Formats: sequence, structure tokens, C-alpha cells
Amino acid sequence: MSKNLKEKAYKGFVWSSIERFGTLISDFVISIFIARILSPKEFGLIAMVAVFTAFLSPFVDAGLGKALIRKKEPSDEDYSTVFWWNLGLSIIVYLLIYLCAPVVANFYDQPLLVDIMRVMGLLLIIQSLSIIQTNRLLKRLDFKPLAIRTITSSVISGVIGLYLAYVGWSYWALVVRSLIGALISSILLWSLSRWKPSLIFSLQVFKELFGFGSKLLIANLLDVAFKNIYPLIIGKYFSAASLGLYSRAVAFKDIPQNLIIYVTSKVTYPIFAELQDENSDLRAGYSRMVKLVSFIYFPLLMGIMGLSKNIVLVLLTEKWLEVVPMLKLLVFVGLLHPIHSINLNLLTVKGKSNLFLYLEVVKKILIVIVLVISYRWGILGLIYGQIVQSCLFLFINTYFTDKLIDYGILKQFKDILISLIISVAMGLALMWGSEVLSVFTWWSLIVWIMVGSGIYVGLSFLFNDTEFKYLRSFLHGRIKLSAFKFKERV
Repeated sequence: MSKNLKEKAYKGFVWSSIERFGTLISDFVISIFIARILSPKEFGLIAMVAVFTAFLSPFVDAGLGKALIRKKEPSDEDYSTVFWWNLGLSIIVYLLIYLCAPVVANFYDQPLLVDIMRVMGLLLIIQSLSIIQTNRLLKRLDFKPLAIRTITSSVISGVIGLYLAYVGWSYWALVVRSLIGALISSILLWSLSRWKPSLIFSLQVFKELFGFGSKLLIANLLDVAFKNIYPLIIGKYFSAASLGLYSRAVAFKDIPQNLIIYVTSKVTYPIFAELQDENSDLRAGYSRMVKLVSFIYFPLLMGIMGLSKNIVLVLLTEKWLEVVPMLKLLVFVGLLHPIHSINLNLLTVKGKSNLFLYLEVVKKILIVIVLVISYRWGILGLIYGQIVQSCLFLFINTYFTDKLIDYGILKQFKDILISLIISVAMGLALMWGSEVLSVFTWWSLIVWIMVGSGIYVGLSFLFNDTEFKYLRSFLHGRIKLSAFKFKERV
């Protein structure tokens, strides 16, 4: 890798991390304030529509964007062809949404969804206008404009959505927030990117790119369909309010997951790809990553479980109290997710894409089986089913890790055991203590977070946890280095 490319990759990682963290913080804070104003039912109505728009959105790009990024030297003709395809198909998909809105409203038995769906469907057209600009920046590893675009649109649209919710726009505040965010995003990308489409459409170019993109389209559709299967079932067989509660619980559960998995996948993939033929080094690297991720991730999730009632009552108010039992269980659904991600990462590092696809198909079949069995016991039954799925997926994912680098489920369980025990102990202590005192205020939440941190650090020291010592040594070294550089400048 050339020095210039390394520098671009590093800057890209920094700016993409800024984008990720900035957007997550902005969205989280704004969503909390809006949730204090609106009801679970209003959030549930939007979640119902989001299931269908999410499923239809992959058709707009059809994998052509990634095909362009993969192409060595795409021409203006290539970019323009894909741009007009995206725009044209987004209009067709929107017309389909417009016509099918009454059918979807009928499916959910929610007449309000007709207008919501027809307005939210405009998102696809707005987003299609900036797909090429995004892909051009990604190809150049120029993440700075993307970070500026995403954070700016998130903050502005969030503030507008919050204001509209405050003045009584109900669920339309959420709809307008989404549309304004997409519109600002597109405008910023057009102003930050100098590229403009030409009036060209090449059928030959389209066929060439679609040959690669069509496979991605199928994979994306499969992924999106199964990611949204639980919201679909809850919205259909329970209620809009139940879906609103469930989606809020999932949002809390996903915060540590989105941060940890994003960072680890960005950093580890290129490093491990360099070691793909060195099984002993790969095994050592994956072992360290599993230990480190579990040491950081487990206490975050167990802390959310232990303080779930405090978090919901303080941040969302009492009308969202039914989120608490869902959140406590969903924590265990997400507990093994980074471990799944790390194991699947190995398959791509080893170039086993066919095996990756095979595993995904097997797991999707398992999801359907568990779903059919568990839905009759209500939403909590569905979540228990997801916990069972996660455990089954661990056996499936680690089986091939064992075959490829001799790092199977027993070795991985040994690596995560101490962090898991300490985290569960901390979570149970927080849950017991907060229930006994029953004080649910901002200050009590802050105090309990500090108490939980103290318990975790203390138990890690007591158990002589290797990852605790590693992080302490690393941070100590960084502080000494920073102090040395400061002295040099002075």
C-alpha cells in the first residue's frame, strides 16, 4: 500500500468515525426529546411505513453504486447512466408506493398510513439524487464532505422535527424530519461535489454494471427483509403502540452495538486481510479482538439492562415504561452480536464468500422457524426467540472459525468468560440497587452510572483481567507519550 493511500485511508477512517459518532449522538439526543412529546403509537405508525420503504430502497440503486466503486476508472458516461437509472427507478418505485399505500394501510388496519406512506415515499426520490455524489466521494476515500453532510442534516432536521413535535404536528413531525434530513443531505452533497450528470444513458454500461450489482441487490433484499421481519410481525399482529415501544427498546440496545461493531470492522478487516495466510497470527489476533470487544461491550449492555428502568423513566418518561421488560431481554439478544460479527469477518478475510452466503441462508431459515414458534407468546415471546437464535448462530458461526484457524466455541467462550461474569454481576447489582432505592432522577442516573463503572473496574482488578491490564497499560503509555510531546513543544 502506497504512503498516499495509507494517509487517505487513515483520514477516511477518522472522518467516517466522526460521522458515525456525531450522527449517533445527534439522533439519540433529538429522538429522546421527541419521544418525551409524542406517544409510542405515533412512533409505531412511522415504523410500520419504514418496513416497506426499507425493503423497496435497494431497488433504486440495484447494487450499481458498489459496482461503480469497484470499477477501476469509471467514466462520466458510467456515472451519468447510473444517475438516470437511480432517478428513474426511484420515481417508478414511488408510484408503486403511492398506489399500494391503501393496501399497506389495510394490512395493518391503520387508515392513517395511506397519507404517511405517500409522503414518506418521496424519500426515495430525494435520496436517489445524491447516490452518485456519495459513491464518487467514497471511491476517492474523501469522507470529510460525507461527515459534514450527515452531521449537518441530522442536527438541522432533528431540531426542525423537535419543534414540529412541540407545536403539535404529531407523527408528521417524524415524517418531516426524515424528508428535511434527506433534502439537506442531497443539497449539501451537490454543493460539495463538483460532478453534475450529463444527458447520457448507455445500455451497454448498464448491463456491465448490473451484472455485478444484481447479485448485491439480491443479497441486500434478503438482508433488509429479515432485518424488518420482527417490526412487520409486531405491527401486523399487535398494535402501532407495541411496535413503537419495541422500536424504542431496540434503539437503546443498538447504541453500543453500532459504535463497537462499526469501529472494529473498520479497523480489523484490512489488518487481518494482510494475515490471511498466517493462521497462528490470525488466531492470536482474533482472540485478542474477542477479549477486547467483550471487555468494552459487555458492561455497556449489562449497564443498560441494570439501569433500564432508570433510563426509560428519566429519558423517556412514564408513558414509555413498557419498554423496560423488552429492553432487559433485548440486551441478551445483542450480547453476542459483536462475536458473531468477528467470526463472520474471518470468512471474508479468508475469501470464503460462498460459505458466508450459505451460512446466511441457513440462519434465515432458522429465523423463520423460531419466529413461527415464538410469536404466539406475544412480543416478549418473540424476543426470547431472538435470544435462542443468537445462541444457535454462535454455534454455527464458530464452527467454521474452528475449522479455519482452530478457534472454536470453547476457546472463544473461555476468552469472554471473565468479562461476561463481571458484567453480569455489575448489571445485577445495578438493577437490585436501583429497584431498592427507587429514585429515578437525572442525578440518580448519573450516580448509578458512576457506581456501575466503579464496580466493573474494581471487579476487573480483583479478577486480574488481562484486558483490563492491557487497556490500563495502553492508556498509561499514551498519556506518557502525550506528556513527552507537550514538554518538547514547550
